[in-house]
Amino acid sequence: MMKKIISTLLFASMSLAVMAQSFNGDYQSVGVYDTWEASPFRTGALTGNVAVIENHLYSATGVNRTGHILGIQRSRYGSNTYGARIDLMAPVTIGRGGKYVHALVYTPHASKVQFVGLGKRTTNTWNETTDVEQFWSEPVSINANTWTDIVAKVYTNENNEVYSIVVVPDCASPHTLSDDFVAYIDEVVVNDKSARRSYVSSEIDPKDDNTGGETGEEDDSPYKLTYPKDTTCGNAANKYLKSISLKENGGTTQTYNTTSIAHQYPPIYLDATAVTTFNVTAGKTYTASVNYNTDWLQAYAYIDYNRDGQFVPQTTEHTASGRSYLTLADGSELVTYSAYSLSYEGENTGYWYDSNGRSLGPSWGSSPGNTTTMPSFTIPSNLQTGIYRMRYKVDWNSLDPGGNDGSDNTGNPITNGGAIVDILLNVTGVNTVTVKGAELYNGRLYDQNGTEITTTAITAVCNQAYPVQMSPAAGFETRNLKAIYKTNSTEWPGYLVNDTVVYTLADNIYDAANDRFTLPASVMYSAVTLFPLYSQINVKDLYDTDTEYDATANAIVRVHRTLNADVWNSLCLPFDYAIPSEWSVVEVGSTTQNGENVHINFVPVTDVMEAGKPYLVKPTESVDVLTSDGKLTTLAAAPVTVTNGVVNFVPTFTRSQVPQGGYYIGTNANKLYEASEARNMKGYRAYFTVNASGVKAVNISFDGDSTPTFIEGLSTESDKLEFFNATGVRQRGVQPGINIIRHSDGRVQKVIVR
Repeated sequence: MMKKIISTLLFASMSLAVMAQSFNGDYQSVGVYDTWEASPFRTGALTGNVAVIENHLYSATGVNRTGHILGIQRSRYGSNTYGARIDLMAPVTIGRGGKYVHALVYTPHASKVQFVGLGKRTTNTWNETTDVEQFWSEPVSINANTWTDIVAKVYTNENNEVYSIVVVPDCASPHTLSDDFVAYIDEVVVNDKSARRSYVSSEIDPKDDNTGGETGEEDDSPYKLTYPKDTTCGNAANKYLKSISLKENGGTTQTYNTTSIAHQYPPIYLDATAVTTFNVTAGKTYTASVNYNTDWLQAYAYIDYNRDGQFVPQTTEHTASGRSYLTLADGSELVTYSAYSLSYEGENTGYWYDSNGRSLGPSWGSSPGNTTTMPSFTIPSNLQTGIYRMRYKVDWNSLDPGGNDGSDNTGNPITNGGAIVDILLNVTGVNTVTVKGAELYNGRLYDQNGTEITTTAITAVCNQAYPVQMSPAAGFETRNLKAIYKTNSTEWPGYLVNDTVVYTLADNIYDAANDRFTLPASVMYSAVTLFPLYSQINVKDLYDTDTEYDATANAIVRVHRTLNADVWNSLCLPFDYAIPSEWSVVEVGSTTQNGENVHINFVPVTDVMEAGKPYLVKPTESVDVLTSDGKLTTLAAAPVTVTNGVVNFVPTFTRSQVPQGGYYIGTNANKLYEASEARNMKGYRAYFTVNASGVKAVNISFDGDSTPTFIEGLSTESDKLEFFNATGVRQRGVQPGINIIRHSDGRVQKVIVR
């Protein structure tokens, strides 16, 4: 048996980024992946089961006609996004315009299928790995025990490449699982086609020698018909539609005249959406009518309430007097019909009922089914304001909105005088849209009222600008905001399609001061999904041992400088720094000189330490790193010396020297030292110099307080000091008043503490 693996095919040009995966060529690897970071399959506690096997679900006329498939054990220990990971031989680019991901999937349980893309940025500057999640698709429903081509449109940011695709075969809570089960995956494709594949065979992975490499695509265009649109009716000179109308109960009638259509061989379909719009109000009752030239067919009316491009009848079957009949279920997009029979098998057969379940009688002896009078219906009261598509159909005993295909022995009645007309409905209803978030990584989103935008939809006002507050996590910043929103198709009015817009910080809808995007009213039409992108902020580290200083930043800045607790430290930072409430911080307030004595008075600072300016600080706890408040574009160009009288308070950003005769706070802290010779000092500190001769004493006070709060001595750090009062009595340290200080080198100084 040929081992089945994955091949990556780039078609046409690299810009198309078209990728196809058939399990019989080259591939990096296959495995399992779980987006849940604490998953046992990510921690290594469990190993997932995934393997390429022979296609035992092959059918020569079925959807999957290839030779091999990928099997995965859906583990109940994985999250709802646990799936098969396919590592590609070469990365693919998807971009903001989006691409469609296809995968044939077979599962024994009805569920939803989701795609997750893994990759990295091509402009990465911080060694990003290739398994960063780039997209999550919207989950797509799948029925049990049948191959289905799952199709979902996905988007990535520009300059991002996808290295792996994860196919999640059971996007549902694992808590309901009592046992594991096996799902199967095949023919993963990324291209520009939204249409599902009706079948897939593979020339490079045939099941047998008769298998070619073909793909059959379904017609996935909206509002499909059973017949080509240009099909005309035969022998229908006296069977044609004159007009359609819609009457509000107790109100006015709106009519569209179709008699301009040729009576001889008219087309079966008329798209009048460009010329006809009926106005309706949610919660009100209406009667739809057709003016048909004869009366041997029935009439049907449909409204695409969810605007998904199809009219879906939903009915409930009942039995009375041994006869079965239908009524319309809640949410049915077939809103009314004149007559229908479950028991019709040909001429003079069947009991007939209208859409309300009212019996019209049997066919024999009369023709109760030959009526186009439809019961009234009510527009749902919770229907959103907007444009919808409505279909009128004249046909024979068929609930199919595309028309009877003639399989009930009626001889293709819609081609023998029937008609289908599409118009638009302008609904005045609930004036709200839904908003939700997706891929909410590294930050949060909020609306203008402070309500968090999560993956659960909230409501907003329709057609009104919508502010979105970005809230990046610590260490991250806003990069852009992607909105996928519903808008009316220009090709198929009444059909909502996804549009995508990616807003960047350069767009005029972004308020940098408040980190807020304001979505235009045009985006807020129906359903909006928001994808915030937060990028990690660069970090610039500055060390007090550095010998050079660079003022460029564009990053969060961290200064590595240790501050000792409960003692005074000199400090100068290259950025403004908010003072913690428990810190004591002072700056030079005034200086005076009295002969050989210099007095420095420090005053408290309680708000912000300014960039480049020197301070004395006393924290309550030791600090090793001081970090800027968010990202900075630039730093202080250089430290600024504070000069007051004859005293200079000199800061430094780099490792430097205290000049001979300068003064500094020593490593023992709470002690001022005089440098007997030039002395090394680390950066982000400050020292004092005195521009006067004959100075023998420097004393310090805080905001006029004469108490010697921290100055215990004036010395070099290697000095042995003896302290005496004015009368020559030895004392312990410096005291208020006159102090005589004897140095170990014989020098004697007088220090006055006020």
